[in-house]
Amino acid sequence: MDYRVYIIGRDERFIGVREIAAPDDKAALRKAKRYVGERDVEVWQRERRVGRIASADQNPVVRLALRRLAQKLEKT
Repeated sequence: MDYRVYIIGRDERFIGVREIAAPDDKAALRKAKRYVGERDVEVWQRERRVGRIASADQNPVVRLALRRLAQKLEKT
């Protein structure tokens, strides 16, 4: 199946697009992770939104890990 990965700008508008092929939604989301950087991405199959992947700086788990790392570095 064909999917599109849209890169989301800070103003929540699409600023880029990549086409990917994947056998199903799960595989498409997995492939789309390679485009996540400082920006969120959304995966679409035609008019159907499959999902959104948050950028590393917006991911709460990553934010917490980075905060803890910064605290450890301050102590040394």
